[in-house]
Amino acid sequence: MPCQLGMLGKDSPNAWERFTVQYNGEAFHPNQFDVHQGKMCKGEPYTRDQCELANCNGWSGVTQQDCQDKCHNNEKPVGCQQDFQCVAAVFEAPNWCQLYSTCTEFHVDSNAVSIVKKPSPFFLQMVDGDETCRGSNGTESEPHPPEATLATALPLAIINLTNFSGLITTRNLSHMGMEHHFGNLGSDLQLLYDKVEGFYKALHEVMGEDAEVLCPRNNYIFIEHCLKIATCLLDPMVKAGQVPMAFYASMLEQLVNFEITWQGLVQALAEEGNVTIVTPVQHESSKYHCDLFDTADGTTLAVPITNTSLLSLRHQDKSLSHQEGQEGQEGQEGQESQAFATAAALSHAVRATHELLDSLGDASGDAMGDWQTQNASMDFQRIKKQFQSQWDAMWLPVCRKMNCDHTNFWDIILSSYGQTMALMQTGPRAFAKVKAEIRNRAALQRRFQERLAVHPV
Repeated sequence: MPCQLGMLGKDSPNAWERFTVQYNGEAFHPNQFDVHQGKMCKGEPYTRDQCELANCNGWSGVTQQDCQDKCHNNEKPVGCQQDFQCVAAVFEAPNWCQLYSTCTEFHVDSNAVSIVKKPSPFFLQMVDGDETCRGSNGTESEPHPPEATLATALPLAIINLTNFSGLITTRNLSHMGMEHHFGNLGSDLQLLYDKVEGFYKALHEVMGEDAEVLCPRNNYIFIEHCLKIATCLLDPMVKAGQVPMAFYASMLEQLVNFEITWQGLVQALAEEGNVTIVTPVQHESSKYHCDLFDTADGTTLAVPITNTSLLSLRHQDKSLSHQEGQEGQEGQEGQESQAFATAAALSHAVRATHELLDSLGDASGDAMGDWQTQNASMDFQRIKKQFQSQWDAMWLPVCRKMNCDHTNFWDIILSSYGQTMALMQTGPRAFAKVKAEIRNRAALQRRFQERLAVHPV
């Protein structure tokens, strides 16, 4: 494979396109490989550098078992510069060995044996797909920005942590395909830290010396805190158009719904070690702070999108009726105005819904529960009717905009995703509103689920 301009050079539109995602079997199958006789992995081994063949070209004078062991230990020849996670070893008769960071396809070679790690069904890893070394003009390829690596590592870390939480909270059950047995705090923490190591490596590269204080490695109480810091660090890249808003929004959806998952994970660890869960102290530096660290309104649990009043919303609706009748650019502006007006109406309805739920008492019972038991007939029916009337007043106007059934909470939630997508189409100026919608949706869903758990209907 000739040296050529890497994917992160000047011709690359997005830095993180250089990465692929694959299963990582190292943690659970340290000695399990699939052997493919007469086949060679397609692609270029990372233990061979076409620009430095004299110093980086695999190993000679080894056996097939030696080659497999080198893959297991993630070794590399002394002259090779780049570090990769070995996925496959290719042994070529009589005594040559090369290692590959990915091996999903083969070509026939009677002298080759491909030894491929068995994948893990639970965890993902990020694999650097840039195996080239120099530009087509002989110059070094441009280094990729560390924020691009962080942007890719963050959602993968959330996925791994979510899977880890599901496994450790069901540690008394059998998990097919896993050699690791949950229940020992030391070994469980070792596995946990392994699953976020790539994320921490990327985060520390961006934060520098600050990371040792704010996001130290191998200390699980900081992990959720550091996920938020990483997300805050990506904010400027979204505003500058360097990270697609759709990518960021998808990642934020994962993060805002991660809170319950994280609570289950740390509770399971605390039970294993009989320790008290400690919350890390909030940092003071504005450099790593964004609205994700801001506490939502204590009364409504909603993030305010705008201070738009109902009167101004009606004014916007009138202007929308005029704008939607225009063509060309005016039509596009009308769609954008519609998205912003719907965002304001949705924000108002969410806040009003939290206030309405507050009036019913805590999810643990209180008001509605007392009404159902103490005044089982007239009072409950009166309050139910009052609730439905207020609900209709809040959500019918919004559902007319979002084309949803205002009597069906889950249809409202589903339609709100379409509204967020419409808001994203308006560009970076809607960034703050998109974030607020995502956080509000997650908070409202969580509160309804908590109430339904106590008062099923």
